[in-house]
Amino acid sequence: MKKLLLASVFASSLLAPAFVSSALAEPTPPPAHGEHHPKPPHHHNGPEDKGPKGPEKGHEHFRGPHAGMHMAEKLSAMETAVGIRSNQLDAWRKYTSSLVDLVDLTPPPPPAPDAKPAPDAVKPIFGEPIADRALDRAEKAKKFKEAASELRKVLDADQLAKLERYALPHPGPKDGPEGPKGPDAPEPPAEPHP
Repeated sequence: MKKLLLASVFASSLLAPAFVSSALAEPTPPPAHGEHHPKPPHHHNGPEDKGPKGPEKGHEHFRGPHAGMHMAEKLSAMETAVGIRSNQLDAWRKYTSSLVDLVDLTPPPPPAPDAKPAPDAVKPIFGEPIADRALDRAEKAKKFKEAASELRKVLDADQLAKLERYALPHPGPKDGPEGPKGPDAPEPPAEPHP
């Protein structure tokens, strides 16, 4: 029994400094911001995105690789809200497909690794691909304008008003037609004295 007691006292005297030094050591720093809470894939800029909301945001929602899908979702809901009738469907479909095509900025697929350029192909110089994409968008814009003109002819005044109203971005909970509200809202401009 004495040997066991002596062995435990001896072992604790050897191990005690190790425990104390590990307890006094600096704690490990937390991971860098963003490493422990990665951005969810459905938020382009993550939940911390504090960018402009409402009308100030403009058409930012319809940019990026899924712009056409976002526009198609909105147009699908607008079809019901506006009240598109069966005799208006052809003009509506032409309008929606040309608008989705216009906002869809998905880049063309890269050439196949084994693809060889044509022997008489001229290699584009700097800026030409940009101009080619601009010309392509101009063609899409022209088709959209024609489709919008045709749709305008078949919709009645009430449907046109609804289409315009539903096309506007919805204000956030604090931002209405009168501007921001709440404790952090800016002071309204002073009324001029007569």
